[in-house]
Formats: sequence, C-alpha cells, structure tokens
Amino acid sequence: MSYSQLDTEVVRVKFRTLLSDEPSIFDETAEIGYSDYLAETLRFNEPIALAINSEKSHSEMIIAPIVLELRLSLMKLISR
Repeated sequence: MSYSQLDTEVVRVKFRTLLSDEPSIFDETAEIGYSDYLAETLRFNEPIALAINSEKSHSEMIIAPIVLELRLSLMKLISR
C-alpha cells in the first residue's frame, strides 16, 4: 500500500487502532527551532520533490533533512 492510499479509516481498520480526540501527551511539548540550513534546504528541495511526485523523492528530499536536523538538535540522542 502506498502512502497516498493511506487515510485514517484504513489505519483504524487495518492496524486495529483507536482514534481519540482527547488531549495528547505531546500537547504541552514546546516547539523547537530549526537551523537556517534546514530552512534553505527545504526551500530548495520542496518544489523538486513535489514535481517528481514520488514517495521516494519526498522521503529523500523532504523527510531526510528534517530527521537529520532532529538528530543534530537532540545531540545524537536519536539512534541510528
């Protein structure tokens, strides 16, 4: 199943999950800043990734830089 075919109903049924509107444990989590490098990378990569229109391009050009930024900002607390 591709990501584009995924919606909340599919997730609920296929993975037997319960969706809740109650407050999340993350509601009180503070936002963190991001580097100018990430902002510039996403500004440059986003139109290209969206024009290619594949999950692989989205992952490589949009998601990967965000994950790397998180890893750097959390002082490598995210495992490999």
